[in-house]
Amino acid sequence: MTRGRLVAGPLLYRRNLARLPLVAGPLLVRAELTGIPFLDYQLQVGPDILSAIYLITDLQERVVWLGQASRVGGLLARLAQHERFAVRRRTFARLRYLHLHDHIAHAALDAIEGRCCDILGLRGTMGSRRWPSARGWPEDIAVPPQPAEPPPAVAS
Repeated sequence: MTRGRLVAGPLLYRRNLARLPLVAGPLLVRAELTGIPFLDYQLQVGPDILSAIYLITDLQERVVWLGQASRVGGLLARLAQHERFAVRRRTFARLRYLHLHDHIAHAALDAIEGRCCDILGLRGTMGSRRWPSARGWPEDIAVPPQPAEPPPAVAS
């Protein structure tokens, strides 16, 4: 970000966008790639999306943000953090996301975000923005995560 504006990255090409769900492999729950208006995210994004990789473009379909959500409150909470900044509200036009398995390992989330960044050609194009390495991809996504098992019942 430079003095009240975001540094836009490259144009979002359909051929690259179509490859993003493949990056998530078995960890993908659902892909929303059509692009919903950013300011409508509260109406369009469900509270059930706890883990996601999200992509935001401006009105010219240039990438202005690639990020991840894996926090309490999920994708809705992360997008609300962005909405607090006037420059982002003015710049963010369309939202796309990969809804990922709730129990995704942090290393897998980082690897997916890093690989998406590489496919979109973002490294070195958006000022000081940095993304995780894709070094662990595809090994980190090969085995779907399993929810923690409840402790065994104690016989009485």
